Amino acid sequence: MGKILEGIERLPEKVVYGLAALLTILIGIVDRMTGEDLSVSFFYMVPILLTTWRGGAVPGLVLNVVCAAIRFSLVVRWEGADRFRRPELYWNLLVEGIVFLTLTLIASALRRLTGELRLLARTDALTSAANRRAFYERAELELSRSRRFHETVTVAYVDVDDFKRINDDLGHEAGDDLLRTVASTFLRRVRTTDLVARLGGDEFALLLPSTGSEAALALLSELFLTLRAEMERQAWPVTFSIGAVTFMRSPVSVDDLLRRVDELMYQVKKDGKAGVRHEVFPSMPESAVFPFALEEKKGAPSPPGADIIRAR
Repeated sequence: MGKILEGIERLPEKVVYGLAALLTILIGIVDRMTGEDLSVSFFYMVPILLTTWRGGAVPGLVLNVVCAAIRFSLVVRWEGADRFRRPELYWNLLVEGIVFLTLTLIASALRRLTGELRLLARTDALTSAANRRAFYERAELELSRSRRFHETVTVAYVDVDDFKRINDDLGHEAGDDLLRTVASTFLRRVRTTDLVARLGGDEFALLLPSTGSEAALALLSELFLTLRAEMERQAWPVTFSIGAVTFMRSPVSVDDLLRRVDELMYQVKKDGKAGVRHEVFPSMPESAVFPFALEEKKGAPSPPGADIIRAR
């Protein structure tokens, strides 16, 4: 049943409304042919619920009015010249309308609740970024699209260096504030077609569809500097290790995708943390590869903005 409802939600509104209108007309014709002795009024709920689930309460209520008008015209026709000789027909019509209206409002509420639950099931409660489940679902779709249309996709894996110090020295509330700040920074800077996900703890992933290596490097360097500036402003003693891969050819699976970017992120950590490393898959000639790191100059700590972006 759940798959059927999800399928209805994916259909264009015009298709659903057209189908509901056709069903309403057909049921009205059958209702007129069978007469009062064989009621088919219950079947009006099918197009009403179909419309409500796809469009919400307002379209459902409008169709309620249409169906009520059809039923009323039929009752008047069955009564003939003496229209009120059998008031029970009008009473039944009123009860039907109340039942249909109630079911419409219930369906609308369930639709809204279902949408909220789906969102919660795919959203990280702390940061409002996507969660691991949502990342895997979206990544599967993007990999499939990449294979079909031969488009590039870039994925970045972001780890907060020394995050444990924040929880130990400043408390878990400060740690939560830091994670929310990181997520909001990503969400403000990426496109609506991109995905920001918290994969767990202090680890985030960025899924950037149709993004080549140069565009990815420009975005990642901007994000790195923005995050560092925000950490300095908040006096949070953390840095960021970022591994990113631009996939010119789709990997075998999402697990393989994450494994590759995770390995690059750990290379940054082994090299001293606080950097970004980017590669292209499959490997390209050295002149076309853009791995880089943002590093402090050797010697005394450099002032903000003095980081050097250099090719490895």
